[in-house]
Amino acid sequence: MKAIVGVDGEHLYRPALRLLRKLAFPVDELVLAHCAEGPIITASPTDDSADQPNHGSDVGSQVLAEASIEARDIGSRTRTAMLTGSAASAMIELADKESAELIAVQSERKGAFRSFFFGSVSRGLAIASPCSLLISKGDNRSDGKLRAVFAVDHSPYSL
Repeated sequence: MKAIVGVDGEHLYRPALRLLRKLAFPVDELVLAHCAEGPIITASPTDDSADQPNHGSDVGSQVLAEASIEARDIGSRTRTAMLTGSAASAMIELADKESAELIAVQSERKGAFRSFFFGSVSRGLAIASPCSLLISKGDNRSDGKLRAVFAVDHSPYSL
């Protein structure tokens, strides 16, 4: 199975990784995907701004590197993907392109203002995901009982 995990800059992806590990799905390939806010602009070597760091891609690269270390035992092969645009749309496009069977994300509680203006990645994925979706909520610990709510999508993972 190929799974995609949404990786954010605030490290909220960690409970999603723990839940994926705890469920022990047979993940052959794990794609860690980070979506930068806005386009990533890379300066060419001849450009005067080439000495200026690109903070968006730097932060994304750093977070993906940390996530790769944390996820090394989930899939037999792990790689990263840097996305741009709306996180839900970009992850849906990636899942479709990669023929992924599962997308895993962490749900974040937001106030009405933040939800209205920034949207909800998990909501967007739940509405339009081309594959099964795993949404972790709260701070899943690696030990202890697992509380879960299943929505059946008739995939092998919901049986």
